[in-house]
Amino acid sequence: KWVSILTLSQLREGAPLEMIGDEPDKKCIDWLREPILEKGQATTIFAPGGSGKSYLADYIAVLVQYGKMGMHYWLPAGGNVLYCDWESSARDHRRRIWAIKQGMGIDDPDRIFYRFCTEPLTQSLEELQKIVSNHEIQLVIIDSQMAASGQGNDVAQVAGSYFNALRSF
Repeated sequence: KWVSILTLSQLREGAPLEMIGDEPDKKCIDWLREPILEKGQATTIFAPGGSGKSYLADYIAVLVQYGKMGMHYWLPAGGNVLYCDWESSARDHRRRIWAIKQGMGIDDPDRIFYRFCTEPLTQSLEELQKIVSNHEIQLVIIDSQMAASGQGNDVAQVAGSYFNALRSF
């Protein structure tokens, strides 16, 4: 019982107060893929439906998973990718990613992790966290944010829960 009380107390206190505005320890950004994917941060690509966001996500997945563009390797090195999909199918992404790899001259047999999702991100979070940990995932792609967010009467709370779930990765 005492452990529960201490845990809840610490959660209620929140993060410690910090002073900012002085010279940073590190002046440059850590990129997973410059200039679009800042390491450890959420990147949202917003555009109308049918405008190619999923194709762009597949391309980014290939860049991160295989760490190269054409014959040139990108730095920093990439890593494993998990594609969480609420809209399409593994069959569609398999075809697209294979075509992208062919066009870039990539014959690496490694594959991108794919999971079709039906529940909001917050409801499948524990299982996805295990996948991220067990497979050393460096990039999680959420397709689509609206479907992954779920529904609720309080739009701000739905959005907040979604971004808190992302931070947990």
